[in-house]
Amino acid sequence: MKGFTKIVFFITTFFLLTVSLEVSAATRPTNTRLRKVCPRIYSLGYHQLYKYEASGHLASSDRARSCSFIGGPGAPSVPLNYLPIYDKFGNQLSGFKNYARGGYYAYRFYTYGLSCAGIAAKAKKNTGSSTAYVKLRNDACVIIPNLYQRHGRAY
Repeated sequence: MKGFTKIVFFITTFFLLTVSLEVSAATRPTNTRLRKVCPRIYSLGYHQLYKYEASGHLASSDRARSCSFIGGPGAPSVPLNYLPIYDKFGNQLSGFKNYARGGYYAYRFYTYGLSCAGIAAKAKKNTGSSTAYVKLRNDACVIIPNLYQRHGRAY
């Protein structure tokens, strides 16, 4: 029985270590202004999706101008109702407004105002890059590597 216990312990330890390495580690921004608004930066988490376009259930006028940030079932909670979007120098580009919480999706946020292309173009003009950061909590942001592309998955 002792040998079996050791094997189970080894397998369990190996599994937990492997899982912990797959979890996104936070990075600290080097730019001072970005560090003030995003002290820690993570990759998109489990069941989080950024879409360069909005979902089909929105009115076509809103859908044409809106980006989506969606948390699928089991996504980490987001306590804020407005999620600012920053460029890599810490300039605010736009923001996601809360559309709905609960139901099948943990949350759905959409942008209003500037189009997705407008937000990406503004980031590129400011910094030379279409990378952006979405503030999910007061102490953390997620990185969107390219605002012109879809990133992550909601399920």
